[in-house]
Amino acid sequence: MFIVNMRINPVINFQINKNYFRPSFSNNLLLGQNHKIMDSFEKTPCLDNYPLTKKYGLNLDDIEIKSINPISINRKQKAIFVEKLLEAHELAKKNVETGNIVQLGFASNLCLSDNTWHLATNFNNTRNDVSSICGERSAIIVAYNDFLKQLIKNDDNLLKQDDFKIKYLAMSSAKNIGEDSNASAPCADCLSWLNTTRFLDDETKIIFFTKDNQNNKLLLEFKTLKEILPMRGIDLIDSKADIELNEMPFVYSDDAKRILDENRLTNEDILNTLMEAKSAYNDDDFTSYSNQKIGAGIYTNGKFYKASKVDWSKRWFVEPVEFAIAKSIEDFNKYVMPEIIAYYGDNETRCESTFVDDGIVSLKTLGRIKAVDKDNESLIVTINNNDEIDVRSINDFIPKKSTFKQSYLK
Repeated sequence: MFIVNMRINPVINFQINKNYFRPSFSNNLLLGQNHKIMDSFEKTPCLDNYPLTKKYGLNLDDIEIKSINPISINRKQKAIFVEKLLEAHELAKKNVETGNIVQLGFASNLCLSDNTWHLATNFNNTRNDVSSICGERSAIIVAYNDFLKQLIKNDDNLLKQDDFKIKYLAMSSAKNIGEDSNASAPCADCLSWLNTTRFLDDETKIIFFTKDNQNNKLLLEFKTLKEILPMRGIDLIDSKADIELNEMPFVYSDDAKRILDENRLTNEDILNTLMEAKSAYNDDDFTSYSNQKIGAGIYTNGKFYKASKVDWSKRWFVEPVEFAIAKSIEDFNKYVMPEIIAYYGDNETRCESTFVDDGIVSLKTLGRIKAVDKDNESLIVTINNNDEIDVRSINDFIPKKSTFKQSYLK
């Protein structure tokens, strides 16, 4: 873990706990709208250009940079990142002050590859997910609409939709700066958006404030999407396996091995759950819109449940794992969470005549399980492209530190 302490002096030194590294200073500054290029060796950025940094009385030199991986950042970039986070914080606060129904404010300031920034907060018309959208998704929508409007304004026929690329997502909340762990933990629905690859990539960075409580220091922390979604972009499933399930070898992640041992689960439990998923897949006649058949099986409290994906329209469908969990809850007449989740199905969805590799494992579903039961350690079972039964843990998909806590649900 790198803790970078930027002390401004004529010689550029980044001091790191236990190790040292010297990042390169790029002349390609990350600048948003309304920011002019300044000398990258300017000793102290003028706070008149950063009114919120000045308002909150923050000393840029006292804000340390935290990142698992070495990053290249100059003083000007640091000043802009801090200011953009404070803009998100102010918007989130105003959202709560004006009567947000859930009394929670989250906002994101998003930077595109053209170095423009786009700010938005969460919107909650009701408490249910149909009428709610988080700050991250709001910012993506605002940025995309701004991008299209710019194309109209410039009458630029050379740019296409796929030129819309997200570089940074600066996330904050209405709570005190650096004191809200949820500010940097996207919800389940946002995780499913961030898991896509069309407008984001593994190196898209999330930026947020945290605190070093031991030393009472404010930290500017960076994480890549790959850090919060380790399985992002990995192809996990081929439902058209050439051999029978009971002839396939098992492969396990390290965390899956631990859970298998601690929870006294067996390969037979895993195989039977996967067979339930395959059975649901074969029964699936309800995916005419997406043309993506998915069957799911779960194992909980000694019993197996299965369900298949159901398309309501091109946009709405019933996620099979959630359907299977609902069956188990109804059966036990209490909230129960799965110990094993198995998927069997098709990677691709059909959009008109185009097939899109959307994957089979639903980050939205896994995120909701973790949000309600943060200690859940379900095993996630798929078939990989080597015709192996691939056993991983829910933590492999969504690490505990990335889990959004749905405090208003309880």
